[in-house]
Amino acid sequence: MKKKATRIIVAVATAALLLASTTAGTFACTGIYFGKGTTENGSVMWGRSEDISARYSKILTVHPAESHEPGDMYASSTGFKWPYPAQTLRYTLAKDSVFNENITPEPYAEVGINEKNVAISATVTISGAKSAITNIDGMVRASNGGLIETDLATVVLMNAETARGAIELVAQILDTKGAGGREAFTVSDPNEVWYMEILSGHQYAAVKAPEDKIAFSPNITMLGAIDVTDEENVIVSPAFVETAEKAGTLVTDELGRVRVAESYANQPGSPSGRMYLGYYYLKGVEAALALKAGYHEYYIDPRPEMGYTLYEAMRFLAYHGNPDDKENGKYNANPTGNGSAIGNAGTVEAHIFETRDGMPADLATVEWIAMGPAEFSVYLPYYSLTTETHESYWNADSKTFNPDSFYWVFRELFTLSNANRNEVAEGVLAFWEAYQKSLIDQQAAVDEEMQRIYAASPELAQVKATELSKAVAGQTFENARQLLGEVQAYIADGKKGEFVPTLLEKGVLPDYTFTAVGGTGLPGQFSVIADKATRKVMVRGTGYEPNETLSLRVAYNSNPTPGSNEYEAQVQADGSGVIEAEIPAEVTASAPWLGGESYDVYLGGVRKSGMLKATYAKLNETTRIQLQIKPAKKDVTINAEKDPNVLDMIVDGVAYEIKSSNPSIVSVSQDGVMTPRRAGTATISLRTTDGSDMVSSVVVTVRP
Repeated sequence: MKKKATRIIVAVATAALLLASTTAGTFACTGIYFGKGTTENGSVMWGRSEDISARYSKILTVHPAESHEPGDMYASSTGFKWPYPAQTLRYTLAKDSVFNENITPEPYAEVGINEKNVAISATVTISGAKSAITNIDGMVRASNGGLIETDLATVVLMNAETARGAIELVAQILDTKGAGGREAFTVSDPNEVWYMEILSGHQYAAVKAPEDKIAFSPNITMLGAIDVTDEENVIVSPAFVETAEKAGTLVTDELGRVRVAESYANQPGSPSGRMYLGYYYLKGVEAALALKAGYHEYYIDPRPEMGYTLYEAMRFLAYHGNPDDKENGKYNANPTGNGSAIGNAGTVEAHIFETRDGMPADLATVEWIAMGPAEFSVYLPYYSLTTETHESYWNADSKTFNPDSFYWVFRELFTLSNANRNEVAEGVLAFWEAYQKSLIDQQAAVDEEMQRIYAASPELAQVKATELSKAVAGQTFENARQLLGEVQAYIADGKKGEFVPTLLEKGVLPDYTFTAVGGTGLPGQFSVIADKATRKVMVRGTGYEPNETLSLRVAYNSNPTPGSNEYEAQVQADGSGVIEAEIPAEVTASAPWLGGESYDVYLGGVRKSGMLKATYAKLNETTRIQLQIKPAKKDVTINAEKDPNVLDMIVDGVAYEIKSSNPSIVSVSQDGVMTPRRAGTATISLRTTDGSDMVSSVVVTVRP
């Protein structure tokens, strides 16, 4: 984790003290990981809180791609140097303010994702190395060219095209330049996640993250037993085993695997407050109470029921105990630092990366980032396609509070809510909880549209990804300013009565839709939604010209004359280019396709063919999906090796999939069975796997 620039060159006595320490230093962050096999929706989630100071501003921006001449060097004011590639990549980054850490050419970039979809969070400071290790392989100061955390993320993001490539790049740097600090970091791409611990001046170990485990790190060296011969899943320094052998510290298990932490790091004392709270939150009170002094594994088994959600991961980085468990909850109402709590006043930003299967690489990973302490903040979503952030993130940077700064508004909101917790916190937390959950719910619909846009034009997808992120950030910033103003006024008025935010009373939620950015930019797209219970049939479309008039025609393929007109009318888009029209009941009353036959609907001459069957479902009642590809196909192969929540098939050489927009509400099995999971609404769609053709879809509402 973060060390201020003034501490990059430290006194010899201070360095010796840190080396001798048996626990993590005062600099700290908390890292987190959830394998895809442990999460509710099958996504991979990982992230970190950045803890440094209660008044340490951050900037969220995008570094553009750049061209460089042969011999050009990334020359950091820390002392580290590395050759630029001919073309650096574009990347998002949450970096320090120049008022706090004026490092050139770029202040410390803690986290980001580049245009090749490589994401990194760097770093979590880990335990001091054993003196026997550092006597053989001491740290290399940045002033002598060693790599420190300040430069790590920037160098990776500008260069790396895969997660493994990022690890190999850092390994090359450590082999040739050495390391100035003992750090751990995580890096990912759409296919895999890697975790590396830098153990001494030139020694390191990295492992590919297992899909069936979870992990978290409260500033401790935690890698357990690794097989150094497993080159597919493990990367270690050339002298990794030799150095520990020479130091007399090498520890192996019964299978001959090297136990990394025990071989290289000082043994921790009693479990820290964050270690206890992490186990308590992730696995329960019994797991927390069972912790003992000594080394702890980084990758651990999840709780038995698994099913970790994105919202849970977000709130983990705000956690400071359970106030309802007086005996074992270890609640700290006002943690000023992370000595005893994960969420604390020293957090300056927190982030979670979420990677989803079955999506184009450029859309697979969403970076969710919250500015200021996570407890009274909100995580906003960013695709790697983003080329610019909202100006409030970077245009009002200052050393002290600035009402036009995204960071400072959320910092001040935390400060006042925390200091007046008994009166203010409940209302502020209630508003942001509803707001955050709405963003998470809306992401599925945004993903569906973004896949269509990307299939038509990756360039347009980049524009829309940027517009969406700026729009939702702008809305959120204005809501936060209003909320802060109401808190300030309530306190100034003597905290009279109950504090209920106006935004909460009015039910204000984010508009994270393409309506907020003028549509998808594609030619108009529409869907047909049939409600078998009421026999209503709706045609809904977006992306049309404002007030555009189009013809709507319905034809039923079951008629003796296929394609004959059953209904025709003129419909008009509203001022936002949205069309919503109901096909009259007298037309649909005898419509055979409501009972399971096929249909054609034409809007503006564009045809939708397919079949809709069940639109309502009850909990604990399964039903077989009936979506149809026309004309009929013969050569069908079911692919049962991919995502178990998606029905994949090859039909006459074309890849199709049936999937649910929200498997936590309605799941789809490989044998074509739809299972309601909880109350809510989801879309079951039949489309080509590449997203180029949406063949058919049905909106399913699950009722208790």
